[in-house]
Amino acid sequence: MSCSSHHHQGVDRVGEGLVATGWSDDGLVEALERVVDDPYRDAWMLGVQWHPEDTAADDPAQQAIFDGFALMSKWRGSRAKPGETHGRTREYGLVDYDDGWPGMFEHEAALIQEVLGNLVVRVDHVGSTSVPGLAAKPVIDVQLSVASLIPRAPVVDPLVAAGYRHSIDPIETEHEFLSRGYDDDYPWKVHIHVCETGSEWERRHLAFRDELRRDPDVAAEYATLKRRLAAEHPRDIQTYVDGKTAFIRSIETRALADT
Repeated sequence: MSCSSHHHQGVDRVGEGLVATGWSDDGLVEALERVVDDPYRDAWMLGVQWHPEDTAADDPAQQAIFDGFALMSKWRGSRAKPGETHGRTREYGLVDYDDGWPGMFEHEAALIQEVLGNLVVRVDHVGSTSVPGLAAKPVIDVQLSVASLIPRAPVVDPLVAAGYRHSIDPIETEHEFLSRGYDDDYPWKVHIHVCETGSEWERRHLAFRDELRRDPDVAAEYATLKRRLAAEHPRDIQTYVDGKTAFIRSIETRALADT
């Protein structure tokens, strides 16, 4: 990674709870991160010794630092306060299963294949719209598996050129997120989750989907949980997502243990 690095001070001893994650060629610490047990709940923190503001206008890697910080602030600011049920995200809601969802996925899968060609390893329909009969937010979740996300530009840039909007994920290093249908006239909402083939991200999401398809009792329990959370937090999508996490992780763990 290239950066603009000029400073008269440096890190001597790394503080408790921090870990060095970037160095210059001569071994000087250039980046620090907070050690976390659960990236979904523990505070996100990144410190850099260089000057990303010098080159961010022309370097997406530097701009990504600011984008990640802004997104984390947006997530934190959108949550409801303790004791409240309404946050500050756009209103969302669950709808009954739509038989048209698989066709929408096939359309997106064909488009992705056309745009990326042999970079595509596999494309899967994931999320609640991929489970027949399950109530869901009307968003088509597409999991795109590629051989490598390093560098990301060969995968992300063509999708952006095709009309998808890229949003950096500051939590999951195995994941790139793109969307469509929110601020344009696209006929439905789409999320594209890009991951590396064989990664934990890929295996977890496929395992959860397959378990919901296999066991109607698990799917029914998940539907009940989602409807309750959506009713309690109609404008707080982050709390809605948080409320599902423990259930999802338990199903993923069980499903992966059986494979």
